[in-house]
This record gives sequence, structure tokens and C-alpha cells, in this order.
Amino acid sequence: ENNTLGLVFTNITPRSYFVWSTSLPAGIHSNITFIAADNYGLSDSRKVTVIVTTNKAPVVTTSLATNVFTWAAGAALSFHVIATDETNTTLTFTRPSTLPAAAVYSNATYAGVTAASNQFSWTPAGTNTGVFTWTFDASDEDAVPLTGAVTVVVTVTNGAFTVAAPAEWSDWLEALDPVGAYPGNIARVGCAGLMRDSQFISGVQETGGDWQYASYFGRITKLKAQGAVVSNLFVSGKKIGIYQGTLFDFTNNAVWINGHRAVDSMQH
Repeated sequence: ENNTLGLVFTNITPRSYFVWSTSLPAGIHSNITFIAADNYGLSDSRKVTVIVTTNKAPVVTTSLATNVFTWAAGAALSFHVIATDETNTTLTFTRPSTLPAAAVYSNATYAGVTAASNQFSWTPAGTNTGVFTWTFDASDEDAVPLTGAVTVVVTVTNGAFTVAAPAEWSDWLEALDPVGAYPGNIARVGCAGLMRDSQFISGVQETGGDWQYASYFGRITKLKAQGAVVSNLFVSGKKIGIYQGTLFDFTNNAVWINGHRAVDSMQH
């Protein structure tokens, strides 16, 4: 009943009902009644609403150069989530539930637009290391609202990306193979001795007298050498050791691993 749209019903069986039409106009079409009757004159009916739309989901992007990247703890991170729609509509941004509490990103609605953006900002603390995956979405306003989304994956390390070495370093040896790079989070390595004999730091490159990319993925935030004691510094994929003569000596040296000070040569 009320089939003013000229719907064509095909493949009618006791369990399957299919409605097909080639030219339904866009809009909301209500109170179309489906009736089923048996040979004894008994029947049942159900009214339905048919919504026809040409709406497409908003396209959601970010202002980032790449949505998968590494970031250093303590550095301010800021970018925009951008939504565009083919029609003049209302765009609504929703704050992901997985965002850190300190991250600034609010629910926001922009009416009568084809494009809008919402800013994200966060400065991760040293305790916020790890991999964070966030899905930012934006929905439009239509008879059938649709939602678009973009995913951002950020790996936060408590490492800096450049470390300068003192001019007294006279000899060094380094492993450039990324596979052998230290995979943990080294907060700081401070050596009281003059590391004159040898230094082994996995994943570190030396350029023009300055040590760049301190450890693979920038996991070392500070590397400091001062004083006059001759030492050997080893940073490997397993542990850190400061070697003086024939003994590991931590008396006048300090090594921090994952925020904890090492107390002997076996600290990993």
C-alpha cells in the first residue's frame, strides 16, 4: 500500500523480500506498507520508511606530512584534522576516547560548510613513551549521516634527535646497522671520564665532529662526557657498560636506562 514510488517487488518467498527500483527520488519516503496474507484471509503488515540519499561520507585528512611518525617526549606536537564534504552541510568532529587526558582536542561542530578543521595539540611527558594509535572522525548532516575517519600512529620516545660531543673525543667506533640499534628508551648517559679510547653506540652516525641521531630512532636524550678519566663507553642492543682499565666502574659515572640509574655493569 502507499506505493507511490512505483517500487518493484521481486523474488517474493516466505523468507526473502527484495525491493528494487531504478529511479527513486532522493528524500524520505514514509508509511510504505508491506502486507503478507495467507489463503485463509489472515494477514499481517509492517510500515517502513525508505530513505534515498546521494550523500557521501566526508573525506578526513590531517595537516601532517605523514600520519605515521616518531616524536620525542617533551616536544610540542600540533596538527589539524581536516574534513571536506561534497555538499554544503554541518560537519561534526568527535574527540577520540583513546586520546591522552592532557591532549587538547575538543568535540566541534561547523554548520553550513563544505570544509572545516579541528586542531590537536599535545606535549607528551617522559612517561608517555610508546605507540599511540588514534582515529579521528568527522560526520556530516543528512537524512543518512555518514562518517569519515583518518588514523594517526605516533611513536613517542624520550629521545632527542641530535647530540653534540666534546672536542676531546679522539677515537670512536660505531655500528650503523639499524638491526643492532638499541631498542629501549635511554633517558641519559653521563660519563665523568674522557672517552678517549673507544666508544660503541649502536645506530649512531658521526657527521662533522657532532654525533647525530643519537641511537637509532633518537632514543638517547643526553650524552655528556667531561673530566679527565679515560673510559670506554658501550651502548649495544642489550646493555650499557662503562669500562675503565680492567673493571666496570660506576663510581664516577652515571647511566640511566628507562629512567632508572644503573648500579652495576649488568644493568639492562
